[in-house]
Amino acid sequence: MLDVRPHDLVFGFGLEDISLCEMSSFPSWIHEIASPYWGVVRRDAVNDVEVPIGIRGKTKNERLPCSILKRSVKRIVTPIEAKVQFFMDLEKMFSHHIVFSQLRSISEVLEKYPFQWGIGGSLGFQIATEIPVTDSQSDLDLIIYFQREFLREFFSLKKEMSLFRGLDIQVQTLYGAFSLKEWESEEVAILFKTNEGPKIQNILEHFREFEIK
Repeated sequence: MLDVRPHDLVFGFGLEDISLCEMSSFPSWIHEIASPYWGVVRRDAVNDVEVPIGIRGKTKNERLPCSILKRSVKRIVTPIEAKVQFFMDLEKMFSHHIVFSQLRSISEVLEKYPFQWGIGGSLGFQIATEIPVTDSQSDLDLIIYFQREFLREFFSLKKEMSLFRGLDIQVQTLYGAFSLKEWESEEVAILFKTNEGPKIQNILEHFREFEIK
């Protein structure tokens, strides 16, 4: 059974495996990128047959929300695996990149903690696929995977929040995901991204129930 989470990258499917969500036909740009395709798992209703994904083209305006057959997926790269790949053999490739110094300094902080984290967004996509999609305007997108057994350490992370300002860091839980930036405020009710859509939830009520999926 295919086990994927939002931000995971999937590879190996063709046009015949795609179910369109918002369009009646494929956009012209889909034929300009190489097949088989890469896609990123997105938040939406799931079933036993299909997985919701987004396909990216060559520009930021070229995005295709759709679903693909689970059986068509030949390879999965998680944000955690993208991070490992980056630090193992791709650092030199990105040493000139604007996010490189950010990633190095942030990793020194996050690696002190026992929970898992990974690289998403454009940088994660380029690391996994070797397709050049980042530029000087690209943001650094990180995903932290919350684990219930490390609740105390997770609260300690909040004391270092000033180091993460300006970054898009999502905290993935069993229930959904929330922005680390929102948690920095003193607000208890914050926005969670779930497969059923965005929901406002009391974060303190959920902490004891959260765990990595």
